[in-house]
Amino acid sequence: MKEIELPHTTKTNSKLIVCKEAKSHITFANKSEMWYYLTKVDGGVYATTQITKCDYKLEKCENGGKYFVELQGENINDAVPQLLSAIDLLAKNETGNYAFIVFSNQCPNSAIANQKIIKTFYNTFKVRLMIVRTGFKFDLDSY
Repeated sequence: MKEIELPHTTKTNSKLIVCKEAKSHITFANKSEMWYYLTKVDGGVYATTQITKCDYKLEKCENGGKYFVELQGENINDAVPQLLSAIDLLAKNETGNYAFIVFSNQCPNSAIANQKIIKTFYNTFKVRLMIVRTGFKFDLDSY
């Protein structure tokens, strides 16, 4: 894999990789200290407001999936198109990817509605979607 040379990308093998914005954050536990590229997508790679996009992309340097992160206040209906746009731009037709909607507050939608979104996301785009609260820790070595 060719190294990504973007001004908004950091190569890291940190044991804890944090995506943070305002009141929301998610931590990726990287106990094996594998190398990852962390890219700021919204306001970084795609600074334009013409395209909706998620906040971050984390990508394993060698033969790995991509992890898309949207740090959200409380509206899931805004988060889904932002993730889909970024996936379409940066990982179209790839498998083994994850997406996260991270809420700073409790997600206002019902659990049933969220499960429908998660199922549709996977069946349509082959991306595993997780809807979580701020502070969630995802173990990269387990997936």
